[in-house]
Amino acid sequence: MPDESLPCPHCGYDLRGTVADRCSECGQTFDRSALSTSAIPWAHRRQIGRVRAYLKTVWLVTAGRRTLAYEPSRPQNPADARSFRRVTAAIIAIALLGVFFEAAYQEGGLAYMAFQPEPYPIPGMGGGTPLPGFLIDVLVPWSAGATIWPVLPIGLILLSIQLAGVQRAVFRLPGADALHRQRAWAVASYAAAPMALLLPAVVCVLAGPILARWLGPDVLPTATVSLALAGGALGLLAVVGTLVRSGQWLLRAAHCTAGKAVLACVELLLLWLLSAFVFLGLLPACIGFLWIVIDSFRG
Repeated sequence: MPDESLPCPHCGYDLRGTVADRCSECGQTFDRSALSTSAIPWAHRRQIGRVRAYLKTVWLVTAGRRTLAYEPSRPQNPADARSFRRVTAAIIAIALLGVFFEAAYQEGGLAYMAFQPEPYPIPGMGGGTPLPGFLIDVLVPWSAGATIWPVLPIGLILLSIQLAGVQRAVFRLPGADALHRQRAWAVASYAAAPMALLLPAVVCVLAGPILARWLGPDVLPTATVSLALAGGALGLLAVVGTLVRSGQWLLRAAHCTAGKAVLACVELLLLWLLSAFVFLGLLPACIGFLWIVIDSFRG
């Protein structure tokens, strides 16, 4: 096993050859005993409590605190990273399912997803324009699958698991030893910490309609708009924070150029979109197609 690096918490300089408790590169003092352990709060949840450790990890990762800047060079426990990823996936799933069930409640079920093949009107033109045949062939099975109650919730849960862990796919370290690959994959799981902000984002967005339903549609319109804007800001922070932290830690782990880190962030964004297409588009369409085939045999 290669010698483990001891990065300075202030500048990242390798302190293995330093005898004093002051970094020869930046001049800052450091605690040598703390250099060989992870600085991520979740790794110390047994000492500080799971809830506090999770919230503190989300805050530090989202805010980009310097204390975590060089985590790819520190020892990481893969089991800690896996458990953090599971908790994050559960939080994302609660957020996405909350949106789904609120929409279903507002519409009185899933019938609003049923595809109607009549011509659709085009603004500025009379009558309607029929949809292309190939588009109908796609929308009909998707609609048949999406209106089956368990299908979309299952797709949202699978999407949540993917959003919490797909960052590992862009943390590629060609030529690196097993130890450094293990550390990179661990911090990739922690890079998804900002995704936990999707839950308060959804709470803010849904709070307005729920309050209007309870107290009347004309109550506090300014508060409703403010909540929606706050929710949108939190959702944007969740996405941008995950992309930025993934790029920063990949830069440290792979020692790559900034351009490659940016390309990795673009790849990560495309992987999110692909995951959404697979679990919310392709999965319902395949199940709906099978449902139509089975139903045709019944007739």
